[in-house]
Amino acid sequence: MAVMLMDDAICCEGVRTVFQPVVDLFGGQVWGYEFLSRGRPPVESACELFDRAERMGVLWELEELCRDSALKTLSTVIDSEDRRVFINVTPSVFLNGKFPSSFNRSIVEQMGVRSSQVVIELTERQEVSDYGLLSRRVEEMKEQGFRIAIDDLGAGHSGLIMLASCIPDYIKLDMALIRDIHEEPRKQHIVRSMVGLASQVESRIIAEGVETRQELETLMRLGIRFVQGYLFAKPSCEPFEVSHSQRDMVQSIWDDLQASEGEAPDGLLSMTTRARAMQRDEISCKDLWYVMKNTPEFDHGVVLDGKTPVGLVTRNDFASKMGGAYGFHLFQNRPVEAAAKKNFLSVGHSCSVRHLSKLAMERCPDAIYDPVVVVDTRGHYMGTVTMKQVIARSAEIEVRQALTCNPLSGLPGNQEIQRWISRCKGCDSSFALIYADLDRFKEYNDTYGFIDGDGLIKLTASVLQEGFSELGSRVSLGHVGGDDFVAVVTGNLPEGCLDSVCREFDRRKRDFFHQEDWERGFFSSVSRKGEVCKVSPVTLSLAVIEKDNLGKDLHPAKISEIAACLKHRAKQLTYETGRSGWVQERRFHGDSLGGGLS
Repeated sequence: MAVMLMDDAICCEGVRTVFQPVVDLFGGQVWGYEFLSRGRPPVESACELFDRAERMGVLWELEELCRDSALKTLSTVIDSEDRRVFINVTPSVFLNGKFPSSFNRSIVEQMGVRSSQVVIELTERQEVSDYGLLSRRVEEMKEQGFRIAIDDLGAGHSGLIMLASCIPDYIKLDMALIRDIHEEPRKQHIVRSMVGLASQVESRIIAEGVETRQELETLMRLGIRFVQGYLFAKPSCEPFEVSHSQRDMVQSIWDDLQASEGEAPDGLLSMTTRARAMQRDEISCKDLWYVMKNTPEFDHGVVLDGKTPVGLVTRNDFASKMGGAYGFHLFQNRPVEAAAKKNFLSVGHSCSVRHLSKLAMERCPDAIYDPVVVVDTRGHYMGTVTMKQVIARSAEIEVRQALTCNPLSGLPGNQEIQRWISRCKGCDSSFALIYADLDRFKEYNDTYGFIDGDGLIKLTASVLQEGFSELGSRVSLGHVGGDDFVAVVTGNLPEGCLDSVCREFDRRKRDFFHQEDWERGFFSSVSRKGEVCKVSPVTLSLAVIEKDNLGKDLHPAKISEIAACLKHRAKQLTYETGRSGWVQERRFHGDSLGGGLS
């Protein structure tokens, strides 16, 4: 029966191709598609289909059929020279001697697609038998223009050895690493490290299996540019375009991330200049060529469709296209749009300089120093910013923030905290202020010394950062000084987040006490009167004040007064229980308090 089912699958009607979009979060648009194969009932599952083929020794035949089916549908989804297609290949098939003749540039170009648009995605189904051969085969395919991706890094047989052997153009993170990443700091650390590693080897990260906004927000905060998953679209037989609501969601997250950068909102606008703008049919490539020759200061221009930017022309790129034996004759009579870059970086005027620098460095090497197009909220052209300006302003911001950061924790200091609070007070959305400090820290510092005291403060900063990380860009954490910290949280504040911070501090603080002090539940300290007294282990107190419960235009002095009252109550609770805890302003102007203990 299995043989008959497999025979049915190894035929033109036995396999169908579906595709799932890969979304570029920079522009909120489809950047490529992963081609996926499905069987026909009753063997519809791809895993079951390929498992049976491998057991029966016909994996090569099945994959060849799947590739042929995918190639036939290329023209359906490739409507732009900037889009990529990902075609899955198992390592054993990729290393088979027949592979180069069955899948090469000539075959792909017959379908009307450039090989540079095709990404060979090496799956994790099998262990690689010969890493030397893998490296050579990868180089052979790259020489033909193909790109290489490693699927599900960290799952199956995809590991660092495979990564080192082929240095892929794209690294796909397994969905198990993405699931609930907003709630798991360890996963966030791993992804952050992978983003750094990919940058070092000039690869790009693609996060698979993104299903919720919280996951997407966390990934964007960690520096991920490309994603795919059910949040945008399930695999389908029809091409997909990002909806307006999905694009608005992405833009909203970008806006939140930019707002959390702590930069003046007019930072980018102050650098924007009005570069030459040309309507798409206004000037021919030949005429622009002569304009550039006679105008040395002409560095770049923007091609518009009405008021919307549709292309970017840079001097170097335009000269390379118009030069050579045939370039001028090929382009001279065509409109300037034909020679313009279609895949250019465009940002809203509210984008922060620091965030823009991150986006710009994510571009491909030949475009990394291109000017950036700035648009208004309607997508209309406002001007451009050069990378020289961005780099210079970024350096200024780094120096300014370094001067205001606390040297012990590296967190922003009082100036930034006051700006966060002022910004939140000026907007309509709800927010909460969290005041955190350590109980009995002075006695600890006097007994254990300033080195251990500094270590405990660093621990507090680390626990607060990790504990609030699930809130993503909605939280800004600062260090007032000493053992005092302030967090500003926009939107809803989950009580579970406060509980987890308190529990984590109590769990990790044990390393900062001598064994005998910990076991007996106190350490000895000398009071100001010179008396030896027993002091309970240090605890963390959190005082939470919510905007909705404070009234309008509340003066900072009043906030400080309420915070002091709350912190006093929190310290009473932690002293009574010996555990870290928090209290929260529940009613207007602090008439009643609510709280919790870890």
